[in-house]
Amino acid sequence: MALNKFIKFPSIERFKSVYQSIKSRSKFVSKVADDVIFDESRAKPVMRFFSTVKIHGTNAAVSMDKNGNMYSQSRSRILSIEQDNVGFCLWSSQPERQQLFRSIMTTYLEDNDMVVIFGEFAGGNIHKGVAVNQTEKHFYPFNIATVKDDVVSYLPMMYLAELTNPELQVVSITEFPVHSFLIDFNNPDTDSIQTLCDETEQQCPVGTYHGVEGIGEGIVLHSEDYMYRFKVKGEKHRQTSKRQLALSVEDEQFEDMQDFINQTISESRLNQGIDYLREQNLPINEKSTGAYIKWVWEDLLKEESDNIVAKQYNIKTLRKFVSKKSVSFFNQYN
Repeated sequence: MALNKFIKFPSIERFKSVYQSIKSRSKFVSKVADDVIFDESRAKPVMRFFSTVKIHGTNAAVSMDKNGNMYSQSRSRILSIEQDNVGFCLWSSQPERQQLFRSIMTTYLEDNDMVVIFGEFAGGNIHKGVAVNQTEKHFYPFNIATVKDDVVSYLPMMYLAELTNPELQVVSITEFPVHSFLIDFNNPDTDSIQTLCDETEQQCPVGTYHGVEGIGEGIVLHSEDYMYRFKVKGEKHRQTSKRQLALSVEDEQFEDMQDFINQTISESRLNQGIDYLREQNLPINEKSTGAYIKWVWEDLLKEESDNIVAKQYNIKTLRKFVSKKSVSFFNQYN
């Protein structure tokens, strides 16, 4: 069986998605044929989560297989110097950085097929309006993964520390504050998490590390075994406003749908669509309009499907609203 060179980092969902997953898992009893049996009387767990800084850059990774071959990748593909993503392949191919990554990954290859160091590549011209873009480009590792027979496992966070090498612009996520939260999923109180997120946005810890002032994006929380992860963004980076989206009655649905689009198709989400096109080496012009609309639509469904179902929106009409707003933004951008 050929070894898959590309190892995708899992999508980081919002808290409500993690909550629903944990709720289903805790109440699951058995599955017989197509019938799934749940016990609603079962209590949900109390779980410890750890928070790390969410850095506003682009997802990147370096990997090595058991034959010693090294690769650079973006969120969605293997990179080359000719088909790069914001220069990460060229940056990570520098001999001293290759030596650093190789020395770490070799340690874990004895009983595995591949080792991957996931991180965020940020700084310079990758994004604007945040503290980190006032610094040189750095790679911020946030996970080391091992792959054995296509099964991906994540090493404890403490193993990231040995990757830090400021001279090579490699800084582990553990160099910034890590906080612990005990979440009771029977009655989750997330106020303290949101407070930390807002503080992180007000002054980015990565900026503080580099001696610059400016806002951050938010935080990421993960369970001790990395089975569950969720992101919390500051107000300036949220794709949905704080205001709850109330269920509408049928004769107000059209107006409510417009309101829903205005709140969920934010500038942050639209800019992420531009980043996606760049990562895929697609031109930022009218030739990519269809790919851009498709990304925005699919990202909205991923994040807001529960609200869309609850409101019983007409999907065809909703998609027209999304397309109209996406095209308007895209035409101004290119």
